[in-house]
Amino acid sequence: MQQAKDTMIAWLRDAHAMEQATVDNQERLVSHLEHYPEIRSRFEQHMQESRMRADKLERHLKDLGADTSTFKEMTTKFASMAQQTITGGSSDEIVKQVVAAAAFEEFELANFKALATAAELNNEPAIKATCDEAVRDQEEMVSWLSQQIPPITREYLLRNEQGRGDAKH
Repeated sequence: MQQAKDTMIAWLRDAHAMEQATVDNQERLVSHLEHYPEIRSRFEQHMQESRMRADKLERHLKDLGADTSTFKEMTTKFASMAQQTITGGSSDEIVKQVVAAAAFEEFELANFKALATAAELNNEPAIKATCDEAVRDQEEMVSWLSQQIPPITREYLLRNEQGRGDAKH
């Protein structure tokens, strides 16, 4: 079962890097949401959850005698910055960001489900509990974001029609 444990550790590193990328993304995003206080508040809350989860994942790695992966963290931060470059700065940024966030949350959800299964197989109940909590949090965020896409799109389009667009430049 050593290979299964090694795989679980690699996935823990991936999950830690994902959570770090989420925090980075959310920090950039909330600074652009002054016209959308409800969305901003929920992203700030999710950012805090992600920070706490990243800390838990790092502790799990240390308990297993492993460390975080600088390479994976840099790779996910680069991907996060690329997403921001693609979606950020345009007048329809809010719509693009909510859609991108919903897709990324689905990705995180699937990864935490796989990691929970690996933790269970490796008899790591603390890691499984962290992942099960992450699955619940991700399911809530996915559901919430999915519900936000239509009203945010409407609000953006109405603001744009009324000449109150969201572009920073």
